[in-house]
Amino acid sequence: MTATLVLDTADSRRATYESLGEVPLPRKTATYTPVPHQALIDLALEKFSAALPVEIDRAHYGTARDGRQMFAALQFKAARPADRWGVCVGLRNSYDMSLSASAAMGARVFVCSNLAFSGSTVTVMRRHTGDVMGALEALLTGAAGRAWDQFGAVAADLDSFMAVPMTDDRAHAMMGVGYGRGWLKPRALARAAQYWAAPPHPEHTEGTLYSVYQALNHALKRAPVGAQLETHASLHSLAVAVRDRRVLTIDVDGGEE
Repeated sequence: MTATLVLDTADSRRATYESLGEVPLPRKTATYTPVPHQALIDLALEKFSAALPVEIDRAHYGTARDGRQMFAALQFKAARPADRWGVCVGLRNSYDMSLSASAAMGARVFVCSNLAFSGSTVTVMRRHTGDVMGALEALLTGAAGRAWDQFGAVAADLDSFMAVPMTDDRAHAMMGVGYGRGWLKPRALARAAQYWAAPPHPEHTEGTLYSVYQALNHALKRAPVGAQLETHASLHSLAVAVRDRRVLTIDVDGGEE
């Protein structure tokens, strides 16, 4: 569950919430209504805090074109004490009509200054025309509820992965399936195997399907930004299939399961 912000264009810069308020706001015209960068962030925080309710855990901000484009990745805390996961929200906005005011939501979001922008559940966009703030308020209110419902299903899957034991052979076989299906490249395959053999985080050392999932998740972090959401979706689908015994139904250590 990650909210990822990548600033990889020559004119992109890290920013703070305070510095976003220092960017000059363009004038409203008959056909253009600016949305202040901070106002879009505040609206997202308000709607998600009201819908779940949750608090912000961490936030990353960036700009491009001297502040005329804004990018944000927000990670919310878990909604309940027993939960391990929190909803993610990506935002982007512009003062030069190059980007609509947009929000992407789900268990994982990617926001990049090269304009890659995606969420694993819901994405909404609104052009800077008319009562754009009123329209965004309605869109985000509905999106927050839908994102939470869909996020809950993903979080339940991740919890269930922790109850599925995995041997070394089965873990490697699962990685091989990812390689054979084309979304796990050779170098990523090696990284996943190394992570499985020596996980740097204690919670990933239990030898479960969740541990393999995290090894593969780590390996996919270096995938091209535009492909990351698709590759992580493929990983999740494979893990669900392993859990449900639709793949790897023969134990590679010997004998049927």
